Amino acid sequence: MMPPLRTLLMCERESLVFPVGGESVEMHFPRNQCCDMKGAIAVAEMCRPGVEEICTYSGGQPDAAFFKSGGRRSLAVAARHQWHSLVARINCSEGR
Repeated sequence: MMPPLRTLLMCERESLVFPVGGESVEMHFPRNQCCDMKGAIAVAEMCRPGVEEICTYSGGQPDAAFFKSGGRRSLAVAARHQWHSLVARINCSEGR
């Protein structure tokens, strides 16, 4: 049996979004809350096997993103509601 999402994410959640036609997951949290990325990866992989991109939002603003491709993993973070990353391209939306 899967533990409650709150236990895995270590915070409250507003919604999980699974965009059609892709291998991404968006996780939306209340303002000033952020999730445990290890838990977010576990939840996303349970819901959408083969997920390659996880974007999190706090209060509707970009918070963090996780990418994996060809065995490589990257993490992007948001500062002042803008994405900043060591990866060349980010597919996450610019907020909701």
